[in-house]
Amino acid sequence: MGWVSFALIKQAERTEIVEKENTFKAYTYEVQQIIDLKLYQLLIEEQTRDYYLYQPSFAASRIYNKRISPPTTDEQYEISPLTSANQPYVKAFFQIDPNGTITGPALPQNVAEQMRANKSLYRDFLHFLKQSPHRTITHQNTIVQYVGTYQYTLIANQLWLLRSIHTNNGIFVQGALIDQHQLLLQIPENIRDSYPEISLVDQNIAGSDTIPLQFARLSIQMGPCVSISILDYVNTMEWALIIIWIIILLSSLLIIWVISIAFKLEKRQGAFVSAVTHELRTPLTTFSLYTELLEDGLVPENKKQEYYATMQRECKRLNHLIENVLAYSKLQNKGMRRNKDTVTCEELFDPIADKIRKRLEDAGFSFIYALSHQVRILPIKTDAIAIEQIIDNLAGNAIKYAHNETPQILMTVQSNRNQILVRFKDSGPGIASKDKKSVFKPFERTKSADLSKKTGIGLGLSFARDTARSLGGDLTLEQGNLKGACFLLTLPRS
Repeated sequence: MGWVSFALIKQAERTEIVEKENTFKAYTYEVQQIIDLKLYQLLIEEQTRDYYLYQPSFAASRIYNKRISPPTTDEQYEISPLTSANQPYVKAFFQIDPNGTITGPALPQNVAEQMRANKSLYRDFLHFLKQSPHRTITHQNTIVQYVGTYQYTLIANQLWLLRSIHTNNGIFVQGALIDQHQLLLQIPENIRDSYPEISLVDQNIAGSDTIPLQFARLSIQMGPCVSISILDYVNTMEWALIIIWIIILLSSLLIIWVISIAFKLEKRQGAFVSAVTHELRTPLTTFSLYTELLEDGLVPENKKQEYYATMQRECKRLNHLIENVLAYSKLQNKGMRRNKDTVTCEELFDPIADKIRKRLEDAGFSFIYALSHQVRILPIKTDAIAIEQIIDNLAGNAIKYAHNETPQILMTVQSNRNQILVRFKDSGPGIASKDKKSVFKPFERTKSADLSKKTGIGLGLSFARDTARSLGGDLTLEQGNLKGACFLLTLPRS
Protein backbone atom coordinates (compact mmCIF):
# COMPACT_ATOMS: atom_id res chain seq x y z
CA MET A 1 0.00 0.00 0.00
CA GLY A 2 2.97 2.25 0.55
CA TRP A 3 3.91 1.72 -3.10
CA VAL A 4 0.32 2.47 -4.14
CA SER A 5 0.43 5.74 -2.21
CA PHE A 6 3.74 6.66 -3.80
CA ALA A 7 2.37 5.82 -7.26
CA LEU A 8 -0.71 7.97 -6.65
CA ILE A 9 1.44 10.95 -5.69
CA LYS A 10 3.56 10.47 -8.81
CA GLN A 11 0.41 10.12 -10.90
CA ALA A 12 -0.88 13.38 -9.43
CA GLU A 13 2.40 15.05 -10.34
CA ARG A 14 2.16 13.70 -13.88
CA THR A 15 -1.47 14.80 -14.06
CA GLU A 16 -0.42 18.34 -13.14
CA ILE A 17 2.21 18.24 -15.87
CA VAL A 18 -0.28 16.90 -18.43
CA GLU A 19 -2.88 19.52 -17.48
CA LYS A 20 -0.26 22.26 -17.82
CA GLU A 21 0.70 20.88 -21.23
CA ASN A 22 -2.95 20.71 -22.31
CA THR A 23 -3.55 24.24 -21.06
CA PHE A 24 -0.46 25.39 -22.95
CA LYS A 25 -1.74 23.73 -26.15
CA ALA A 26 -5.16 25.34 -25.71
CA TYR A 27 -3.57 28.75 -25.10
CA THR A 28 -1.26 28.53 -28.10
CA TYR A 29 -4.09 27.41 -30.35
CA GLU A 30 -6.28 30.33 -29.21
CA VAL A 31 -3.40 32.78 -29.74
CA GLN A 32 -2.78 31.31 -33.19
CA GLN A 33 -6.42 31.71 -34.23
CA ILE A 34 -6.69 35.29 -32.90
CA ILE A 35 -3.50 36.58 -34.54
CA ASP A 36 -4.19 34.69 -37.78
CA LEU A 37 -7.65 36.23 -38.04
CA LYS A 38 -6.44 39.78 -37.29
CA LEU A 39 -3.56 39.56 -39.77
CA TYR A 40 -5.83 38.06 -42.42
CA GLN A 41 -8.43 40.82 -42.00
CA LEU A 42 -5.74 43.49 -42.29
CA LEU A 43 -4.17 41.75 -45.29
CA ILE A 44 -7.49 41.60 -47.16
CA GLU A 45 -8.27 45.24 -46.35
CA GLU A 46 -4.88 46.52 -47.52
CA GLN A 47 -4.85 44.32 -50.63
CA THR A 48 -7.97 46.09 -51.92
CA ARG A 49 -6.49 49.59 -51.56
CA ASP A 50 -5.41 51.43 -54.70
CA TYR A 51 -1.64 51.83 -55.00
CA TYR A 52 -1.72 55.65 -55.22
CA LEU A 53 -3.32 56.01 -51.77
CA TYR A 54 0.06 55.35 -50.08
CA GLN A 55 1.23 58.88 -51.01
CA PRO A 56 0.28 62.05 -49.07
CA SER A 57 -1.63 63.19 -52.16
CA PHE A 58 -2.19 62.04 -55.72
CA ALA A 59 -3.07 63.54 -59.08
CA ALA A 60 -6.70 62.61 -59.53
CA SER A 61 -6.77 63.98 -63.07
CA ARG A 62 -4.27 61.41 -64.36
CA ILE A 63 -5.22 58.02 -65.70
CA TYR A 64 -5.10 55.19 -63.22
CA ASN A 65 -1.64 53.76 -63.99
CA LYS A 66 0.14 57.17 -63.90
CA ARG A 67 -0.74 58.24 -60.36
CA ILE A 68 2.38 56.80 -58.72
CA SER A 69 4.32 60.09 -59.04
CA PRO A 70 3.48 63.09 -56.77
CA PRO A 71 1.21 65.72 -58.39
CA THR A 72 2.82 68.79 -59.90
CA THR A 73 1.88 72.34 -58.83
CA ASP A 74 -0.45 72.85 -61.79
CA GLU A 75 -2.37 69.55 -61.38
CA GLN A 76 -5.59 68.92 -59.53
CA TYR A 77 -4.85 66.64 -56.57
CA GLU A 78 -6.62 64.87 -53.73
CA ILE A 79 -5.42 64.07 -50.19
CA SER A 80 -5.02 60.35 -49.49
CA PRO A 81 -7.80 59.04 -47.21
CA LEU A 82 -5.08 57.12 -45.33
CA THR A 83 -4.01 60.45 -43.86
CA SER A 84 -6.93 60.23 -41.43
CA ALA A 85 -7.40 56.44 -41.38
CA ASN A 86 -7.96 54.89 -37.97
CA GLN A 87 -6.14 51.57 -38.02
CA PRO A 88 -5.47 50.23 -34.48
CA TYR A 89 -2.78 47.80 -35.65
CA VAL A 90 -0.93 50.11 -38.08
CA LYS A 91 1.76 52.55 -36.97
CA ALA A 92 2.29 54.05 -40.42
CA PHE A 93 1.59 53.64 -44.15
CA PHE A 94 4.54 54.32 -46.43
CA GLN A 95 5.97 54.18 -49.94
CA ILE A 96 9.65 53.91 -50.95
CA ASP A 97 10.61 54.83 -54.51
CA PRO A 98 13.55 53.26 -56.40
CA ASN A 99 15.84 56.09 -55.21
CA GLY A 100 15.11 55.18 -51.57
CA THR A 101 12.94 58.23 -50.87
CA ILE A 102 10.41 57.45 -48.13
CA THR A 103 6.98 59.11 -48.17
CA GLY A 104 3.57 58.29 -46.79
CA PRO A 105 0.20 59.69 -45.78
CA ALA A 106 0.59 61.26 -42.31
CA LEU A 107 3.89 59.38 -41.84
CA PRO A 108 4.94 59.97 -38.18
CA GLN A 109 8.27 61.77 -37.93
CA ASN A 110 9.84 59.23 -35.58
CA VAL A 111 8.90 56.35 -37.90
CA ALA A 112 10.23 58.23 -40.94
CA GLU A 113 13.53 58.98 -39.20
CA GLN A 114 13.87 55.38 -38.07
CA MET A 115 13.26 54.07 -41.60
CA ARG A 116 15.65 56.58 -43.20
CA ALA A 117 18.36 55.66 -40.68
CA ASN A 118 18.25 52.04 -41.89
CA LYS A 119 20.14 52.42 -45.20
CA SER A 120 19.58 48.82 -46.25
CA LEU A 121 15.82 48.80 -45.57
CA TYR A 122 14.79 49.19 -49.23
CA ARG A 123 17.11 46.37 -50.32
CA ASP A 124 15.90 44.17 -47.44
CA PHE A 125 12.31 44.74 -48.55
CA LEU A 126 13.15 43.85 -52.17
CA HIS A 127 15.06 40.77 -51.03
CA PHE A 128 12.04 39.55 -49.07
CA LEU A 129 9.74 40.26 -52.03
CA LYS A 130 12.22 38.34 -54.23
CA GLN A 131 12.81 41.36 -56.46
CA SER A 132 16.18 42.56 -57.73
CA PRO A 133 16.91 46.32 -57.61
CA HIS A 134 18.05 47.83 -60.90
CA ARG A 135 19.21 51.20 -62.08
CA THR A 136 16.42 53.75 -62.19
CA ILE A 137 15.77 55.03 -65.71
CA THR A 138 14.64 58.63 -65.75
CA HIS A 139 11.41 59.20 -67.65
CA GLN A 140 9.12 62.16 -67.54
CA ASN A 141 6.12 60.02 -66.61
CA THR A 142 6.20 56.97 -64.35
CA ILE A 143 3.79 54.25 -65.48
CA VAL A 144 2.62 51.42 -63.20
CA GLN A 145 3.00 48.06 -64.92
CA TYR A 146 2.23 45.55 -62.18
CA VAL A 147 0.98 45.65 -58.55
CA GLY A 148 2.19 42.78 -56.35
CA THR A 149 0.36 41.03 -53.54
CA TYR A 150 0.88 41.83 -49.87
CA GLN A 151 3.02 39.67 -47.59
CA TYR A 152 4.04 39.85 -43.93
CA THR A 153 7.65 39.78 -42.78
CA LEU A 154 9.84 40.61 -39.78
CA ILE A 155 12.72 42.96 -40.63
CA ALA A 156 14.80 44.85 -38.04
CA ASN A 157 12.63 43.31 -35.26
CA GLN A 158 9.53 45.00 -36.68
CA LEU A 159 6.48 43.54 -38.43
CA TRP A 160 5.89 44.85 -41.97
CA LEU A 161 3.15 44.33 -44.54
CA LEU A 162 4.80 44.76 -47.96
CA ARG A 163 4.09 44.66 -51.66
CA SER A 164 6.02 45.71 -54.78
CA ILE A 165 4.84 48.16 -57.46
CA HIS A 166 6.60 47.58 -60.79
CA THR A 167 6.97 50.65 -63.02
CA ASN A 168 8.99 51.71 -66.03
CA ASN A 169 11.19 53.70 -63.61
CA GLY A 170 12.00 50.87 -61.22
CA ILE A 171 10.32 49.09 -58.32
CA PHE A 172 8.40 50.95 -55.61
CA VAL A 173 7.73 49.32 -52.23
CA GLN A 174 4.48 50.04 -50.41
CA GLY A 175 3.14 48.80 -47.16
CA ALA A 176 2.40 49.32 -43.51
CA LEU A 177 4.38 49.12 -40.28
CA ILE A 178 2.32 46.91 -37.94
CA ASP A 179 1.99 47.73 -34.24
CA GLN A 180 2.84 44.33 -32.71
CA HIS A 181 2.01 45.58 -29.21
CA GLN A 182 -1.58 46.47 -30.18
CA LEU A 183 -1.90 43.19 -32.06
CA LEU A 184 -0.80 41.13 -29.07
CA LEU A 185 -3.17 43.05 -26.79
CA GLN A 186 -6.02 41.20 -28.56
CA ILE A 187 -4.87 38.04 -26.78
CA PRO A 188 -7.00 37.37 -23.63
CA GLU A 189 -5.53 38.65 -20.37
CA ASN A 190 -5.32 35.23 -18.72
CA ILE A 191 -3.03 34.01 -21.50
CA ARG A 192 -0.88 37.18 -21.45
CA ASP A 193 -0.61 36.89 -17.66
CA SER A 194 0.67 33.33 -17.95
CA TYR A 195 2.91 34.04 -20.98
CA PRO A 196 3.87 37.73 -20.92
CA GLU A 197 6.63 37.30 -23.52
CA ILE A 198 4.51 36.25 -26.51
CA SER A 199 6.15 37.38 -29.75
CA LEU A 200 6.23 36.75 -33.51
CA VAL A 201 9.27 35.21 -35.22
CA ASP A 202 10.30 34.43 -38.79
CA GLN A 203 9.23 30.91 -39.83
CA ASN A 204 12.55 30.37 -41.62
CA ILE A 205 14.50 30.61 -38.33
CA ALA A 206 11.75 29.47 -35.94
CA GLY A 207 12.47 26.61 -33.57
CA SER A 208 10.43 23.50 -32.89
CA ASP A 209 8.74 25.21 -29.93
CA THR A 210 6.99 27.77 -32.14
CA ILE A 211 3.51 27.66 -33.66
CA PRO A 212 3.19 28.59 -37.39
CA LEU A 213 0.55 31.05 -38.58
CA GLN A 214 -1.62 30.27 -41.57
CA PHE A 215 -1.90 33.67 -43.28
CA ALA A 216 1.66 34.92 -42.71
CA ARG A 217 5.08 33.28 -42.98
CA LEU A 218 5.53 33.86 -39.26
CA SER A 219 5.41 31.78 -36.10
CA ILE A 220 4.33 32.46 -32.52
CA GLN A 221 6.91 32.21 -29.73
CA MET A 222 5.07 31.82 -26.42
CA GLY A 223 8.07 32.47 -24.18
CA PRO A 224 8.55 31.08 -20.64
CA CYS A 225 5.49 30.35 -18.51
CA VAL A 226 5.05 32.58 -15.47
CA SER A 227 2.10 30.73 -13.97
CA ILE A 228 -0.85 28.58 -14.97
CA SER A 229 -3.67 28.28 -12.48
CA ILE A 230 -4.60 24.61 -12.10
CA LEU A 231 -5.87 22.40 -9.34
CA ASP A 232 -3.22 21.29 -6.79
CA TYR A 233 -3.49 17.60 -7.58
CA VAL A 234 -0.67 16.58 -5.26
CA ASN A 235 -2.22 18.24 -2.20
CA THR A 236 -5.65 16.87 -3.07
CA MET A 237 -4.23 13.39 -3.55
CA GLU A 238 -2.38 13.52 -0.20
CA TRP A 239 -5.63 14.21 1.69
CA ALA A 240 -7.39 11.49 -0.26
CA LEU A 241 -4.67 9.02 0.71
CA ILE A 242 -5.04 9.88 4.41
CA ILE A 243 -8.74 9.03 4.20
CA ILE A 244 -7.97 5.88 2.22
CA TRP A 245 -5.44 4.72 4.80
CA ILE A 246 -8.03 5.14 7.59
CA ILE A 247 -10.55 3.12 5.60
CA ILE A 248 -7.89 0.49 4.77
CA LEU A 249 -7.47 -0.21 8.50
CA LEU A 250 -11.12 -1.28 8.62
CA SER A 251 -11.50 -3.07 5.31
CA SER A 252 -8.22 -3.40 3.38
CA LEU A 253 -9.31 -6.14 1.02
CA LEU A 254 -12.36 -4.20 -0.14
CA ILE A 255 -10.37 -1.02 -0.66
CA ILE A 256 -7.70 -2.81 -2.71
CA TRP A 257 -10.38 -4.22 -4.98
CA VAL A 258 -12.10 -0.83 -5.33
CA ILE A 259 -8.84 0.94 -6.10
CA SER A 260 -7.85 -1.56 -8.79
CA ILE A 261 -11.24 -1.23 -10.49
CA ALA A 262 -11.15 2.57 -10.16
CA PHE A 263 -7.72 2.75 -11.71
CA LYS A 264 -8.79 0.77 -14.75
CA LEU A 265 -11.96 2.81 -15.24
CA GLU A 266 -10.14 6.11 -14.75
CA LYS A 267 -7.43 5.20 -17.20
CA ARG A 268 -9.90 4.01 -19.83
CA GLN A 269 -12.25 6.96 -19.40
CA GLY A 270 -9.33 9.39 -19.41
CA ALA A 271 -7.91 7.85 -22.57
CA PHE A 272 -11.33 7.95 -24.24
CA VAL A 273 -12.02 11.59 -23.28
CA SER A 274 -8.52 12.70 -24.24
CA ALA A 275 -8.60 10.92 -27.61
CA VAL A 276 -12.11 11.95 -28.62
CA THR A 277 -11.79 15.59 -27.49
CA HIS A 278 -8.49 15.87 -29.35
CA GLU A 279 -10.13 14.59 -32.53
CA LEU A 280 -13.18 16.85 -32.09
CA ARG A 281 -11.17 20.02 -31.47
CA THR A 282 -9.61 20.36 -34.93
CA PRO A 283 -12.81 20.04 -37.06
CA LEU A 284 -14.82 22.19 -34.63
CA THR A 285 -12.18 24.91 -34.74
CA THR A 286 -12.18 24.72 -38.53
CA PHE A 287 -15.97 25.14 -38.58
CA SER A 288 -15.73 28.12 -36.20
CA LEU A 289 -13.02 29.93 -38.16
CA TYR A 290 -14.43 29.25 -41.63
CA THR A 291 -18.02 30.16 -40.71
CA GLU A 292 -16.80 33.40 -39.10
CA LEU A 293 -14.81 34.29 -42.20
CA LEU A 294 -17.75 33.42 -44.47
CA GLU A 295 -20.20 35.36 -42.29
CA ASP A 296 -17.96 38.43 -42.31
CA GLY A 297 -17.58 38.23 -46.09
CA LEU A 298 -13.79 37.89 -45.90
CA VAL A 299 -13.54 34.92 -48.25
CA PRO A 300 -13.14 35.66 -51.99
CA GLU A 301 -15.73 34.07 -54.24
CA ASN A 302 -13.11 31.87 -55.91
CA LYS A 303 -12.14 30.43 -52.51
CA LYS A 304 -15.61 29.66 -51.14
CA GLN A 305 -15.88 26.22 -52.79
CA GLU A 306 -12.53 25.28 -51.26
CA TYR A 307 -13.79 26.34 -47.81
CA TYR A 308 -17.05 24.41 -48.27
CA ALA A 309 -15.12 21.32 -49.38
CA THR A 310 -12.90 21.51 -46.29
CA MET A 311 -15.93 21.82 -44.01
CA GLN A 312 -17.62 18.85 -45.76
CA ARG A 313 -14.47 16.77 -45.31
CA GLU A 314 -14.35 17.60 -41.60
CA CYS A 315 -18.06 16.63 -41.29
CA LYS A 316 -17.31 13.23 -42.81
CA ARG A 317 -14.40 12.85 -40.44
CA LEU A 318 -16.64 13.56 -37.43
CA ASN A 319 -19.29 11.15 -38.72
CA HIS A 320 -16.67 8.42 -39.18
CA LEU A 321 -15.40 9.01 -35.64
CA ILE A 322 -18.90 8.73 -34.14
CA GLU A 323 -19.72 5.57 -36.13
CA ASN A 324 -16.50 3.89 -34.96
CA VAL A 325 -17.13 4.76 -31.31
CA LEU A 326 -20.77 3.53 -31.46
CA ALA A 327 -19.80 0.32 -33.25
CA TYR A 328 -17.03 -0.35 -30.72
CA SER A 329 -19.46 0.31 -27.85
CA LYS A 330 -21.99 -2.16 -29.27
CA LEU A 331 -19.27 -4.73 -29.80
CA GLN A 332 -18.01 -4.41 -26.21
CA ASN A 333 -21.56 -4.78 -24.88
CA LYS A 334 -22.15 -7.79 -27.16
CA GLY A 335 -25.09 -5.98 -28.65
CA MET A 336 -23.98 -6.21 -32.28
CA ARG A 337 -25.80 -8.93 -34.17
CA ARG A 338 -23.98 -10.76 -36.95
CA ASN A 339 -25.75 -11.83 -40.12
CA LYS A 340 -23.76 -14.89 -41.17
CA ASP A 341 -24.06 -16.18 -44.72
CA THR A 342 -22.27 -19.11 -46.33
CA VAL A 343 -20.22 -18.06 -49.36
CA THR A 344 -17.05 -19.19 -51.06
CA CYS A 345 -13.78 -17.43 -50.28
CA GLU A 346 -13.69 -16.10 -53.83
CA GLU A 347 -17.16 -14.57 -53.47
CA LEU A 348 -16.16 -13.09 -50.10
CA PHE A 349 -12.68 -11.67 -50.69
CA ASP A 350 -12.70 -10.62 -54.38
CA PRO A 351 -15.27 -7.77 -53.92
CA ILE A 352 -13.49 -6.65 -50.75
CA ALA A 353 -10.15 -6.56 -52.59
CA ASP A 354 -11.67 -4.49 -55.41
CA LYS A 355 -12.96 -1.87 -52.95
CA ILE A 356 -9.71 -1.78 -50.99
CA ARG A 357 -7.68 -1.56 -54.20
CA LYS A 358 -9.45 1.65 -55.25
CA ARG A 359 -8.94 3.26 -51.86
CA LEU A 360 -5.25 2.32 -51.71
CA GLU A 361 -4.51 3.37 -55.29
CA ASP A 362 -6.19 6.73 -54.67
CA ALA A 363 -3.79 7.14 -51.74
CA GLY A 364 -0.75 6.35 -53.92
CA PHE A 365 -0.24 2.70 -52.95
CA SER A 366 0.26 -0.27 -55.25
CA PHE A 367 -1.92 -3.21 -54.22
CA ILE A 368 -1.18 -6.89 -54.79
CA TYR A 369 -3.95 -9.40 -54.03
CA ALA A 370 -3.40 -13.14 -54.14
CA LEU A 371 -6.09 -15.73 -53.42
CA SER A 372 -4.73 -19.29 -53.21
CA HIS A 373 -6.22 -21.54 -55.90
CA GLN A 374 -7.26 -24.26 -53.46
CA VAL A 375 -8.97 -21.69 -51.24
CA ARG A 376 -11.18 -20.14 -53.92
CA ILE A 377 -14.03 -22.66 -53.65
CA LEU A 378 -13.79 -23.24 -49.90
CA PRO A 379 -17.10 -22.36 -48.20
CA ILE A 380 -17.04 -20.00 -45.22
CA LYS A 381 -19.92 -18.98 -42.98
CA THR A 382 -19.30 -15.45 -41.73
CA ASP A 383 -20.42 -11.80 -41.84
CA ALA A 384 -19.06 -10.28 -45.08
CA ILE A 385 -19.66 -6.70 -43.90
CA ALA A 386 -17.65 -7.31 -40.73
CA ILE A 387 -14.75 -8.81 -42.73
CA GLU A 388 -14.79 -5.77 -45.01
CA GLN A 389 -14.69 -3.46 -41.96
CA ILE A 390 -11.63 -5.30 -40.59
CA ILE A 391 -9.67 -5.10 -43.84
CA ASP A 392 -10.78 -1.49 -44.42
CA ASN A 393 -9.39 -0.60 -40.98
CA LEU A 394 -6.07 -2.26 -41.87
CA ALA A 395 -5.99 -0.31 -45.14
CA GLY A 396 -6.70 2.97 -43.37
CA ASN A 397 -3.94 2.22 -40.88
CA ALA A 398 -1.48 1.55 -43.70
CA ILE A 399 -2.43 4.75 -45.53
CA LYS A 400 -1.67 6.76 -42.38
CA TYR A 401 1.61 5.22 -41.32
CA ALA A 402 3.12 3.15 -44.16
CA HIS A 403 3.75 5.88 -46.77
CA ASN A 404 7.22 5.89 -48.34
CA GLU A 405 8.77 6.40 -51.77
CA THR A 406 7.25 3.17 -53.17
CA PRO A 407 4.31 2.29 -50.89
CA GLN A 408 2.94 -1.21 -51.46
CA ILE A 409 0.32 -3.45 -49.86
CA LEU A 410 0.27 -7.25 -50.23
CA MET A 411 -2.90 -9.14 -49.28
CA THR A 412 -2.89 -12.92 -49.45
CA VAL A 413 -5.61 -15.45 -48.60
CA GLN A 414 -4.57 -19.01 -47.71
CA SER A 415 -5.83 -21.82 -45.49
CA ASN A 416 -4.71 -24.55 -43.17
CA ARG A 417 -6.64 -27.47 -41.72
CA ASN A 418 -8.99 -25.42 -39.55
CA GLN A 419 -8.66 -21.77 -40.57
CA ILE A 420 -8.69 -19.25 -43.36
CA LEU A 421 -5.50 -17.13 -43.14
CA VAL A 422 -5.58 -13.54 -44.46
CA ARG A 423 -2.27 -11.68 -44.37
CA PHE A 424 -2.18 -7.90 -44.88
CA LYS A 425 1.41 -6.65 -45.25
CA ASP A 426 2.68 -3.12 -45.92
CA SER A 427 6.10 -1.76 -46.91
CA GLY A 428 6.21 0.99 -44.30
CA PRO A 429 8.57 1.56 -41.36
CA GLY A 430 7.05 -1.26 -39.33
CA ILE A 431 6.07 -1.37 -35.68
CA ALA A 432 8.73 -1.30 -32.97
CA SER A 433 8.96 -4.28 -30.62
CA LYS A 434 8.12 -2.12 -27.61
CA ASP A 435 4.85 -1.05 -29.28
CA LYS A 436 3.59 -4.54 -30.18
CA LYS A 437 1.57 -4.90 -26.98
CA SER A 438 -0.13 -1.53 -27.26
CA VAL A 439 -1.22 -1.44 -30.91
CA PHE A 440 -4.44 -3.35 -30.14
CA LYS A 441 -5.31 -1.43 -26.96
CA PRO A 442 -8.31 0.88 -27.41
CA PHE A 443 -7.68 4.66 -27.34
CA GLU A 444 -3.92 4.17 -27.12
CA ARG A 445 -1.50 5.30 -29.81
CA THR A 446 2.15 4.48 -30.13
CA LYS A 447 4.75 7.18 -29.60
CA SER A 448 5.69 7.18 -33.29
CA ALA A 449 2.01 7.67 -34.24
CA ASP A 450 1.74 10.68 -31.91
CA LEU A 451 4.93 12.19 -33.32
CA SER A 452 3.60 11.80 -36.88
CA LYS A 453 0.59 14.01 -35.93
CA LYS A 454 -1.76 11.73 -37.88
CA THR A 455 -5.44 11.91 -37.01
CA GLY A 456 -7.10 9.10 -35.10
CA ILE A 457 -8.13 8.00 -31.60
CA GLY A 458 -6.36 4.64 -31.44
CA LEU A 459 -9.54 2.60 -31.92
CA GLY A 460 -9.18 1.07 -35.42
CA LEU A 461 -6.99 -1.95 -34.66
CA SER A 462 -8.75 -2.69 -31.37
CA PHE A 463 -12.13 -2.60 -33.11
CA ALA A 464 -10.81 -4.81 -35.93
CA ARG A 465 -9.41 -7.40 -33.51
CA ASP A 466 -12.58 -7.53 -31.39
CA THR A 467 -14.68 -7.84 -34.55
CA ALA A 468 -12.53 -10.76 -35.70
CA ARG A 469 -12.91 -12.45 -32.32
CA SER A 470 -16.69 -11.96 -32.43
CA LEU A 471 -16.62 -13.99 -35.67
CA GLY A 472 -14.70 -16.81 -33.98
CA GLY A 473 -11.31 -15.76 -35.39
CA ASP A 474 -8.55 -13.37 -34.36
CA LEU A 475 -6.32 -10.55 -35.59
CA THR A 476 -2.64 -10.54 -34.61
CA LEU A 477 0.54 -8.70 -35.51
CA GLU A 478 2.56 -11.40 -37.20
CA GLN A 479 5.56 -9.26 -38.02
CA GLY A 480 6.68 -5.84 -36.79
CA ASN A 481 10.09 -4.63 -37.88
CA LEU A 482 11.76 -2.11 -40.17
CA LYS A 483 10.64 -4.07 -43.25
CA GLY A 484 6.98 -3.33 -42.70
CA ALA A 485 4.10 -4.63 -40.61
CA CYS A 486 2.13 -7.80 -41.33
CA PHE A 487 -1.28 -8.40 -39.77
CA LEU A 488 -2.73 -11.93 -39.74
CA LEU A 489 -6.53 -12.34 -39.79
CA THR A 490 -7.67 -15.87 -38.97
CA LEU A 491 -11.24 -17.06 -39.62
CA PRO A 492 -12.75 -20.47 -38.86
CA ARG A 493 -13.47 -22.72 -41.81
CA SER A 494 -17.01 -23.96 -42.26
